[in-house]
Formats: sequence, structure tokens, C-alpha cells
Amino acid sequence: MYVLVFLPRDNAGGLDDSDNLLFYNMAHVSNLNYSQIKKATDFNLKVNVPHDSQRVKLVFVANPKRLDVEGFKNKTLTDISSEIEFKAFNQATYIWDMTKQSTLDSESLPISAALDMNVADFEKLKSVDISLCRAVARVDIGFNYSVNSDGSEVQPDNANIFDGKAYLINSIYVYRITENGLVVAPEAERLNISNSPKVSNVPYVVKLAKATANPVKRMIYLPENKGARSIDGDETVTTFVVGVYNEGFQGVDKTRYYKVNRSKIIDGELSYESLSRNKRIVIGINEIIGDGYRTPDEALKGEADLNTTITVVDWIEEDIEVGGQGGYPGFKWKDDALNADTEHYHRLSDFDLGASSVVVKEIYIYGGAIPKSFETDKFKLFVEEVLDSTEENLWKITVSAIDRSILFSVKDFLEFDNHRVPLYIYQNMKSLRPEKVAGGR
Repeated sequence: MYVLVFLPRDNAGGLDDSDNLLFYNMAHVSNLNYSQIKKATDFNLKVNVPHDSQRVKLVFVANPKRLDVEGFKNKTLTDISSEIEFKAFNQATYIWDMTKQSTLDSESLPISAALDMNVADFEKLKSVDISLCRAVARVDIGFNYSVNSDGSEVQPDNANIFDGKAYLINSIYVYRITENGLVVAPEAERLNISNSPKVSNVPYVVKLAKATANPVKRMIYLPENKGARSIDGDETVTTFVVGVYNEGFQGVDKTRYYKVNRSKIIDGELSYESLSRNKRIVIGINEIIGDGYRTPDEALKGEADLNTTITVVDWIEEDIEVGGQGGYPGFKWKDDALNADTEHYHRLSDFDLGASSVVVKEIYIYGGAIPKSFETDKFKLFVEEVLDSTEENLWKITVSAIDRSILFSVKDFLEFDNHRVPLYIYQNMKSLRPEKVAGGR
């Protein structure tokens, strides 16, 4: 975490004009620590400013490629914001390729925030909450899929059936991705794009292990991209092609390719909407027209044959506790001796470290969101994939004691992307797990 300190040119000046704010120095960040309880990162901050300073803007930056602090001297916030870039590609490899990693660590995304403060308030302040803004957008795609402003999702039954035919999503190709983006957004209400944006000729390809009727979520993270009028074409607009599976299609893989129709009326004109940072863009496929194209590249050059509803909402992360078998992201503890009902689910989530300093359990995880490893002062929890060609979606959860001599009994959680699964971990004490669980979830 870096914290840049900016002061107005005129000591009495405001903090709203980025061209009027000059870089002064870097604040000192210490004791950076992520709290599992608060789901937030705590840190101490020391800020040094001239004794006659009245107001200050602090700009928080995480995960930039590099910061040329020496070169910031006498530059404005506008100037410096245009210099702090991130790259979406490492040569031809997309940085956030979710087909090659089990989960996205949110800390790997370029993020920033700004805080305006009166210097006189520094000594009175014990703590302040800061919401960091992701420099990318998240895109989810599904059949008849939408999301409400509060982040709740909507998908009716049989959403993937059109004219009596069942369709599945097999793959998604993302073309014309902006290669470079800005980490800091001095003007949060508008696009904050590099002065010389480049659009990639290399697509980001999401190939699913198994075709699905469910929405494809948390697989596509994209830099901001400027929209365009439809009459000007989509050559610079980020474009989506979906590989759709249907039993009636010709060919060995039964897959045809369709371009998503992203055009909509904006200010009275048919246009392609921009991709904006820290937004969740949900593409709901409402209609499949014709038989598509043989290849993704043909679909890219052809007509848009997927009529869609595109919803743009704030990227809200809910904290939902999954209380039973099979809830999203989809999990099932592996134990051939027991049926997969709610009672056994809770029983299998017990980790008795009194019987052994290390307990290993296996769990099937569906949907692509893999929980993260973590450590407390009492135990370590490690998550790893079981590389067995006969088993798919199988993961191993290992819990080990830090100190065999202490006694404890806690309820903790497997943390998914924005969901969590309860665990009961104890050593030489009784489990906190409820004896009886009402209901099926």
C-alpha cells in the first residue's frame, strides 16, 4: 500500500481540482494487517505536512506496477494519475486469466482511493474507514440472467431453453481488451483511461471444463474501455463472443459461436456502452438467433446474434454464509460412508485437532470460486487441489494446530469469493457445532 500526499497550490484552496493539487511527499505506512473478522486491512499511517497546511488529499494506491516517486516532484495529481499505469497483458498472456488460477485474490487487482482531510483533525482522529476502488470492471454472462442494484441475482428456471432447445455456455472470447489502464481515478464520475490506450489483438479465452446452463461469474475482469457510436463500428470496443453448445448443432463439439449485441440507445443514439471501473456488468442472453458461426473469429466479424439485456451496477461484494449442502459456489464434502444431507454436512465440517494435530478432509467444489488458505493464532488452514485424473473438482482442506498444548473451540469459515462455509475447529474441547440443524439449508 502506497499513500501519496497532495497539497493545494494555494494553502486555502480546495481539494476538488486535480490540476490544483501538487505532490508533497509519501506518507509512512506500517503494521499492514488483514483482519478475517472485519474483512478489512488495517494499517497505521504517519503523515508529515508543513505546519501551516490547512487541508490535504491522501491518495491510496495498491498493486501498481511501479511508482516513480522521485519523478513526482512538482507534479499535479492529474499528471501523476496519468503515469501510474497497469498492464492487462504479460506479452500475450492475460494477467487475470481465471482459467489458470483457482481464485482471484482481490489484492492482486490495481485499486485506489482518495481521502480529503483537514489537517486540524489529524490529532483527533483515531481511525477512518477507506473504501478502495478497483481499476477494472467485472463481467458476468448467463442465460436470462440479471442482477439488482443491491447485488442480488435473478435467473428463472429453464433460463437456457429457447424455442424448446436447451443451450449451454461452452466458452467466452473477449476481444479488443484495453491493454493498459490507470490505477488512480482522480475523476471518479468519468472514465479514467490512459492518454495512449492500446487495444489488444489477442483475445482472452475462457474455456469451461464443462458446458453449463449456469451464469459464468468471476471469470472476466477487464480494464476500462471507451464505448462508441454504432455507426462508427466496434473496432475499438471490447467485444464478447460466446461459444454455445447445443445437441442439434453440427460438428464434433456441437458448438457454434455468437457475438454479444452490446448496442443500446445512449443519449438518443445507438451506441456501445463504455466499460467503467469498479462496476459489475451483467450480460443476460435473452435470445439466440440462427446457428451462429463456425469459429470465434468469424463471429467477431459477423452480426451480433445474441440479443441481451446488459445491467451495470456497483460492484458490491456480499458476505453470505452458506448454511447447508450444495449452496453456491457449490460444495460437497467427500465421505463415501455418509449421505450428503445437512446433518452430515455439519458433521463433516468438524476438525478435531485434539485427536490429531493435523486433520485433512476432501471437498468437491463447483463453480470455480476456490476458498483461500489462511492462518490464525490457533491453527493453519491450507487449501490445495487433488490432482487425480479420476476425480474432478476435488480439493483438500488441511487444518493443523499451531500449539498442541492450548485448548480452544471456534467457529470459522472457508472464505470463497463472496460466500463462506462454516467450519468447527477445536482442540481438547467440545465442538461449537449445533447438535441439531433445522431445515435443509
